[in-house]
Amino acid sequence: MLMLADRDALCGIRVPYNANAAVEYAAEELRRYLRLLTGQPLVDRAVATSGMVFLNDWSSAAEAGIKPEALGLTGDAFHLQNVGNDLYLLAANDRGVVYGVNEVLRKLGVRWYTPEIMRIPRLRMAALPQICQTVRPAFEYRDMIALDCADPQFLTRLRVNGHFSRIPSYMGGHEAYGLHVHTYYTLVPPQKYFAAHPEYFSLVDGKRRDSGAQLCLTNPEVCRIAATHILKMASANPQARIFSVSQNDWHGACECATCRQVVKEEGAQSGPVLRFANAVADAVAKVRPDLLISTLAYTYTLDAPRKVVPRPNVRVRLCPIRCCSGHPFGTCDHQETQRFMTAIEKWSALTPQMYIWHYSINFSHSQLPYPNFDELAGNIQFYQDRRVHGLFVQDMGTDGFGAESADLRGFLQAELMWNPQVDIWSLVNEWVGAVHDKAAPAVMRYYSLLHNFVREHRDIHPVCYAPPDHPLYNQKLMAEADTALADGEKLASGFSKKRIQKLRCGLKLPHLYTCGGLYEIQGSKFVGKSNIHDVKAIDTIAKQWRSYGITHPGEGESRDAVINSWRARIEPHVITRLTSGGHTLGLVPTLGGRILTWEAHGRQWLSLPDPDNPHQAYPFSGGYAEMAICGVYSFQGWRNSYTLRRAGCKAATVAAIAKHWSCGVLELRRKYELRNGELVIESSVSNRDSTAQSFRWDGCFQWQIAEWTKVEIIAGDVTESVVATSLEDTFAKARIVAIPHGGGTYRVNMPEFTITNCFGAEVNEIVVGVNRQKGVLAVNVRSTKMTLDPDATFTTRQVVNIGCEGEGVK
Repeated sequence: MLMLADRDALCGIRVPYNANAAVEYAAEELRRYLRLLTGQPLVDRAVATSGMVFLNDWSSAAEAGIKPEALGLTGDAFHLQNVGNDLYLLAANDRGVVYGVNEVLRKLGVRWYTPEIMRIPRLRMAALPQICQTVRPAFEYRDMIALDCADPQFLTRLRVNGHFSRIPSYMGGHEAYGLHVHTYYTLVPPQKYFAAHPEYFSLVDGKRRDSGAQLCLTNPEVCRIAATHILKMASANPQARIFSVSQNDWHGACECATCRQVVKEEGAQSGPVLRFANAVADAVAKVRPDLLISTLAYTYTLDAPRKVVPRPNVRVRLCPIRCCSGHPFGTCDHQETQRFMTAIEKWSALTPQMYIWHYSINFSHSQLPYPNFDELAGNIQFYQDRRVHGLFVQDMGTDGFGAESADLRGFLQAELMWNPQVDIWSLVNEWVGAVHDKAAPAVMRYYSLLHNFVREHRDIHPVCYAPPDHPLYNQKLMAEADTALADGEKLASGFSKKRIQKLRCGLKLPHLYTCGGLYEIQGSKFVGKSNIHDVKAIDTIAKQWRSYGITHPGEGESRDAVINSWRARIEPHVITRLTSGGHTLGLVPTLGGRILTWEAHGRQWLSLPDPDNPHQAYPFSGGYAEMAICGVYSFQGWRNSYTLRRAGCKAATVAAIAKHWSCGVLELRRKYELRNGELVIESSVSNRDSTAQSFRWDGCFQWQIAEWTKVEIIAGDVTESVVATSLEDTFAKARIVAIPHGGGTYRVNMPEFTITNCFGAEVNEIVVGVNRQKGVLAVNVRSTKMTLDPDATFTTRQVVNIGCEGEGVK
């Protein structure tokens, strides 16, 4: 036995004479925990045992007969070996030293479960058996966004090392990205280059686009600009080693002749993406050969190319987004899972340095149950078998603290990234037992019920955007899971009780997201089905979420916005009507300030809220509404409750304040006025924050017209027709028409009527989408991205007319 400490004695701990702060930190960790294990006072008055621990002292190890160079230590690997009564810990880097100390403590029974909960056994003697062991992590790069685990010291114990694992250098540090993801417009900003060089940007449907698209990846000047930008950023951030050169988080690949030729040669959209990343990597390597370039195989670029292979300094990161999260790869027939399996097999043949961006949460509804433990274990083993080099697991984004079981899931992910062969359910049992004590059996019933349901129903596939009416969230299963947790809550106290209560909140959400029934117009109100029990449940969850610190229960969704949307499902909404020239508008300020109805020429022209709309929560869809687009998943103002100020029977003003981390504080205001049947909309967005804020303004009409033939867009030198039959039957595949110089008109042509919208110069884009099954045509007018200083205001104006054929357009 190798004795390290007992009640009266402590081993000596030696570090090299030139040891840095991380090695000193590791030594102090070992010293402190040995005292805690044996009950020694933390003051330094113990007598040294005969043994000595040498931390990364390679010369002393060599004198003891160990050959450090022969161990082949690289990355975060470390080696533990005793010679007589002395223990030698050798590592290739600082993190390896910290991890090696953690390994010694694990062997003595120490375990860390959350930043606050750990297990430190009380030992009469802290001793190890004879040891000679080299430990290497399964993946070079191990990272996750798990805000419940984000304490830096706890992250060192979880042995993660990536960009979002913000561990300071004195604790071993982390692998920092200079740019992390979706970087094309960061590297080549449209606001800087588009006006003079539209050829740098995607050609889509015959037009160069400065928004909602990508770069022209075969333009050599684009490569030069991107490489220069990276080198400047690297000089300003010397700790950064990896820079992402990756597609924006939407489609819009370039369709110029040269880019299309590359796609044809490579057989996939990943062809131009990887060739571009290689070219940037080559240019960067001439100046900084130590830097790595990362790119994505994501959505439309997931499939591997035929010819091009990544350079040695390029890391391709595959993204299994929308794959099944309930069943491991190789056991699941889900369409996206099958596509990803084909892709990873081909990519793994191209590169031994593949990275993965894995998804481990329901982004849309993070508080809902997410039974993915089997999938996590199976797929992380799958990645190891395919020679994956680096793994990043995303729970929520940077605003997603407190997702369902995020604390447990973060622990599991980290353990599996270090060693995928560990049994995940042994880990689950251990963690639940440590955290929940007497309530542990009941909490394990909760997890078992959910996972057994997914195992037994192979045709039910949880995905990272699963809606609340997904079959997983059926009433029977939610009730059984709640019964299990209720039993546990009776036995729990403190943190355990609070955690169980939070899990029980999640089980109520499927009902609250779908309660209220269908709304209908009843006189001056838009009415659903209210229920006093639902009202109380909403109030309770709102209070509990605040106490738990949950600010964003969905990606881009603030807590208050979600709570307000639930209330909107069950509360009646007052309709304010404006009338002029035979036209009547029905405004509902509390539903996003929207125009709900437009009655003219004997019919209703706007679509009513659609409970089947997968993109917009019911009843916040249909009609006309506006928003500030502050990020890919941040749409502010769309679901706010607006205040109303009337100005007679023909005009009204609505206003709301939107608060969100992505936009600060914005005030959205618009005036609706009917003038002899013509609708004038004067809109504004004001920055009420203390710092500058960036966003795009968007106004959307959803017209209830099945018989339209085409939408004509006339704006400066842009004249374009979007024919009804040319659009795919889904809003997700909408047609985007760029208007470089802003301002113009769109017309919706029908056999007997024409809808005309004359929009201001601030509008730079028209988006046209259709849902033929529901007879809905959606037309958005949208500004370019802008930045407003504090107290600055953006304004724009639309004039909308519905005219009979032959009446002419006003």
